[in-house]
Amino acid sequence: MNVMKRENYLSLARIICAFAVVMIHTNGCFYEFHIDKCWPLANVIESGLGFAVPVFIMVSGATLMDYSKRYSTKEFFRKRVIKTVVPYLVWSVIGNILDVNIFFIYYFFLNLFGVYLCIPLFSFLKEEHKEKIITYVVYISFVFNYFLPFVCNVCGINYAFKIPFDIANGFLIYALVGYLIHKKEITLKWRLVSYGCSILGFALHIGGTYLYSIEAGVIDSTFRGYTNLPCLLSSVGVFVFIKQLGQKIKSAKLIHVMEWLSGYTFPIYLIHFYVIELIMEVVFAEYVHLLIYKLSTPFITIAISIGIAWMIRKIPIICKILP
Repeated sequence: MNVMKRENYLSLARIICAFAVVMIHTNGCFYEFHIDKCWPLANVIESGLGFAVPVFIMVSGATLMDYSKRYSTKEFFRKRVIKTVVPYLVWSVIGNILDVNIFFIYYFFLNLFGVYLCIPLFSFLKEEHKEKIITYVVYISFVFNYFLPFVCNVCGINYAFKIPFDIANGFLIYALVGYLIHKKEITLKWRLVSYGCSILGFALHIGGTYLYSIEAGVIDSTFRGYTNLPCLLSSVGVFVFIKQLGQKIKSAKLIHVMEWLSGYTFPIYLIHFYVIELIMEVVFAEYVHLLIYKLSTPFITIAISIGIAWMIRKIPIICKILP
């Protein structure tokens, strides 16, 4: 795959993830568990779009795991501080000042920072051994930190044999898998395997959450969570699919639009919840349970977020809070 096609699919992945995150956060009634027409749909949205954060971290693994070929580790951390740590701190303070409960949205930053701290350990591996070592780590982490814990949890068996490969709260595996998928040409056989596993992951995440929650009368987390097997299976398949789809995009205009939107995906992560809070308080709070709200609000939120980001980027010095 040439460089242009690589960038196409990575831009597409960022856009899809940003939209999925916004749609999850406008899915207002999921945590208000009740058996009616609202919650089952909310469960489909919440569980079906759970790949958003994992795929975003896969993109980070794909783009950063070979950073040592481009610049030093000092430069790597300088870039990460400027592009993520500073905006995270500034917008967290803004959220505190405005009394917006932003921290339950920004929690993924801490896991992302943990992944960043681990990446240098793999970036300096010798090229002839790098993929094999990363593949080994992925296999070990998958078996002992995802597959066995999930099976034991479903079967009611106590499992306490997690090994240290779940560093960065278990999110590191997504960066490593993202790197491997990015580097390799995925054959038709393995694409079909990944899609089959992804369908299984979605079925477990959506169906398992629904059935177990209905039985328990509260939201059940047996099949939920980014560091749970269903999410891992579905996220890997989604990333492989996006990679294949990206290769088929040849329109120069569409590529230009994708690149432009991709440049706003991180600001969307930072800003969108403020916009959602404003929309709910001023306009749509009473309609949060309606399908039209769930389908239209993400587009409105993204448009407003991009507008705010565009204006902030025009202001000297202040623009640093939205890289």
